[in-house]
Amino acid sequence: MALSIRTIIFFAMCSSVSSSTTYNSVEPPPLYRTDIGTDDEIFELVKASCPSMSMMCPFAEFAVKPYNHEWIKEKVLAARAVEVYKLGAVRRPDEKDYFRAFFCCTHGPCMKECGLHQKEEKQIVKDFPENVDAIFALGIQELEPFEKYVRKYVARIGDLGKRWRRPYEFPAEIEEYFDFITKHEMILTKLLEDQELRNKAFNNE
Repeated sequence: MALSIRTIIFFAMCSSVSSSTTYNSVEPPPLYRTDIGTDDEIFELVKASCPSMSMMCPFAEFAVKPYNHEWIKEKVLAARAVEVYKLGAVRRPDEKDYFRAFFCCTHGPCMKECGLHQKEEKQIVKDFPENVDAIFALGIQELEPFEKYVRKYVARIGDLGKRWRRPYEFPAEIEEYFDFITKHEMILTKLLEDQELRNKAFNNE
């Protein structure tokens, strides 16, 4: 039976009363497509993967002024990532994540070039997707509406394998899941620690 967060917090209260990465290289994966656009279209795709008015900007090597999103088109089109893309090595749904990983600063020291302060994620979000099974195994009632979308997204990550790179922006349903586990980070972290201790004790029997 799934328990609600309120119920878990109630029992916890009662119990307490009683006691800059960036890519340096891009290795071509298998080829997937032949419908590659023109250089101008590819350049627009790169810019769309790193939009202005967002918490990211071009890496300095690809821009005149990163914080103004003034791209150097020639350097973008000469990049190894574009060469690999032209071989048909990137699926259409993965284009933005692929280009963002190579051309866009989303965290780390390069954020200073963007004139931005980095948004700090809670550890429970940083541990995604590795902690998904453990979190849903807790049987939290309020987590049930997220499970379908989260597991579908994690399955897609599995399909991508080593080619998956953590994006700056996740789908809305995943962001809502992150908002929930961030809001309840303390209680969820405590439950996960207790769960890990029980599993270790069971395995040692």
